[in-house]
Amino acid sequence: MGDRDEATIRRVVGNKAITAKQLQQLIAASKEPNVTLQIVPFDAGAHPGVPGSFVITEFPSGTISMWCTPRL
Repeated sequence: MGDRDEATIRRVVGNKAITAKQLQQLIAASKEPNVTLQIVPFDAGAHPGVPGSFVITEFPSGTISMWCTPRL
C-alpha cells in the first residue's frame, strides 16, 4: 500500500460516514502480512509522493526498488 500523506486520514471525503469507512478499510488492509501503511506527517514537508505516486517494492533477495509516477 505504501506511504500516504497525513491529509489521507484528516480530509473528509463525501461525508464523515464515508471517510470513516475508508479509514476502516485502510486499517484492515494494514493488518495484512504483505502490506505496510505509513502516514507521512504534515510537518515532514514535501516528499516524493507529493507530485504523484510512488511504489516501493522489496524482493525476496532483499533488493528494494522505488519508482515515481508524476502527475501530468
